[in-house]
Amino acid sequence: MSVSGADLVNAAEKELGDPYVFGAEGPNSFDCSGLIQYIFRKYGIKTPRTAHEQQRFGTAVTRANLQPGDLIFFSWNGSDSAEHEGMYVGNGEMIHAPHTGTVVKRVKLSSYYWANAIAFRRFPGVTGGPATSESGGLTGAIKAGVDAITPTSVTGAINGVSNQIRDIATGVASVGKVAELVTRAFLPSNIMRGFAGLLGTMFVLIGVYFLSREARNG
Repeated sequence: MSVSGADLVNAAEKELGDPYVFGAEGPNSFDCSGLIQYIFRKYGIKTPRTAHEQQRFGTAVTRANLQPGDLIFFSWNGSDSAEHEGMYVGNGEMIHAPHTGTVVKRVKLSSYYWANAIAFRRFPGVTGGPATSESGGLTGAIKAGVDAITPTSVTGAINGVSNQIRDIATGVASVGKVAELVTRAFLPSNIMRGFAGLLGTMFVLIGVYFLSREARNG
């Protein structure tokens, strides 16, 4: 199972504002590691439960190589065992569930956070690249198509069709006018025009008769 780091960030952003509750694993409240486990579980990736265990899960990365979806682990007492964690979302920011009395939030990684960061991990199955759940595949194509439909574009399309219909109507009228002039020039009277029409009908009927006879003989 693989997932884009951007997908993980999108999933984390949907939990912003949910309250911190110690030991909570979702879906409406979380502690720091419960939030991480919940997000990964949505994509079929099983993780350990606590921050200390998750600190040793997956692959170590450096701060310089952090990408969205990677995890940052912190220790406030100087030990090498994680007491807290958050998900890196890019641009020097993370999403985390801080502590009792707060909610899941997006914060800037200040110098205080960086000074207490003890590990950076990338969990199995996490890839780079853009989000796939929102912008990829058929869903993305449909969304892009819907986003492209604006009042201005609809009005322009209607006006364009109207103009084309008007042009066609003008062209048909012009052809009709030419036909009328030709008919009047070569067949000046109503009697002659009627006779010509009758003669033309007879030729058509004769042609149909001979064609049908040839078909039967064949």
